[in-house]
Amino acid sequence: MRPGRQSLLAAAVLGGLAVSGVICAGATTNALTRAVGVSGQIHAFCPDAGRAAALASFCEDIRSRLITRLGVENTWRAPVTVVFRERPVGNALPMPGDVAPLRCSVVSVSGYLRFQIEAETPPPVDASRFVQAMVGTLCAEMANRKLGKVEGGQTIARVPAWLEHGLTRKLEDRPREATLEALKQALAAENMPTFHQVIEAVDLPANPVAAALYGAQCEALVEALEGQLDGHAKLRKFLLGLKPGESWMVSFRAAFGEGFGYPVGAEKWWSLVMARASSMIVAQSYTAVETRRRLAEALVVVVPEDEGTKRRRSFWSSLWPFHGKVPKRVSGITTLDKVLDSCNDPKVLPAIVKPSEARLQALASLAHPLYHGVIKHYVEGIYWLRENKVKRFQMAVAQALKESRQADRSSEAITHYVGSVEASLFPEDLAKRFGTWFKYGGAGDIGTPVPTPIKSYMDRVESTMQR
Repeated sequence: MRPGRQSLLAAAVLGGLAVSGVICAGATTNALTRAVGVSGQIHAFCPDAGRAAALASFCEDIRSRLITRLGVENTWRAPVTVVFRERPVGNALPMPGDVAPLRCSVVSVSGYLRFQIEAETPPPVDASRFVQAMVGTLCAEMANRKLGKVEGGQTIARVPAWLEHGLTRKLEDRPREATLEALKQALAAENMPTFHQVIEAVDLPANPVAAALYGAQCEALVEALEGQLDGHAKLRKFLLGLKPGESWMVSFRAAFGEGFGYPVGAEKWWSLVMARASSMIVAQSYTAVETRRRLAEALVVVVPEDEGTKRRRSFWSSLWPFHGKVPKRVSGITTLDKVLDSCNDPKVLPAIVKPSEARLQALASLAHPLYHGVIKHYVEGIYWLRENKVKRFQMAVAQALKESRQADRSSEAITHYVGSVEASLFPEDLAKRFGTWFKYGGAGDIGTPVPTPIKSYMDRVESTMQR
């Protein structure tokens, strides 16, 4: 198990133990039991105490990682309530594969804000969608801490969708290929959305391919902003500078510079970000190490939604306290040698592996001689897959894997000769940007919440909940 994954699972276990010690044993609403997270900000309501504690722990884990990522103070002003109700007996049963819709809202209790996420199950709640809703809610709470009492009809500061999606993806233990693949395909097809299209979108596109591309662009945008000089501080300034009734672009320009107010300059910067993030800058020929890296990227295969037969669980699904009920409606990321484990439909396989074939053919003319045979066998295997000759495909791939291991051993013997060439092909700043996708650090001591003059605040919260 990788160290990062191990620390994340350990954090989830420790968080569960911590939350279970602070369950509120008393009040219930609609036969719901409340559990309060260790920070005091998260209040989870579920039909039983065990699930409420697990949900509060899960939410606290998201909160801790987001605070660490943004570098903000570990305090809060408005509570966040998460309510999972059971579907009333007699209501129409959900169809297989359905997920419960999430309803995010904000209300005023005696002039002070309360953020809430609600769901009615079954069907089950999708873990990834819930994480996105929680990230957006926590960011909105941070952006509105400066508000005093909220009068009737008063608006609050809104968090742009690209920031919500980008931060959500940055908290995931996602392989870099999952992002680069979508960007590379769009760049190769000359179908890359503009900067304006990305920042003005309000939600994920309905089309799965377009949704994957939009998510990848949001992630790349957040990463590019963080990569600027004092980028993390600027991102905090942007988030905390959002104001009610004002376009988020005002705070964005104040944090990152007035240059983003000029469309031509912003689009030029964005095109450079996309080109670098897609790693499309190549030399006339590749070293053995560079060939090995690009070959690994060429072998990545994306199985579109609803076309796979077996899919690996997402990162947040593995930590989701109700993981036994999480639907598997997610796009699969696999490799050419394992594509039959994710999809075995001869009608869709050729289209799925076509991008890999194009990348392998493009790589063949630039690859190091050690890998020429490897690439040849992979291309041959794809040919047999199109012909629906599975055994021949498997034999060709097996031979490619065998020769690849031999080439790797040979390349290791000459790596020290080409260090300077590698540095020119893969600059250090790109290595820093894409080398590690997630680092977890403790959020530090729990800060004292900003007091509000409401006696027994959460008792009032419960009194305002629908019965």
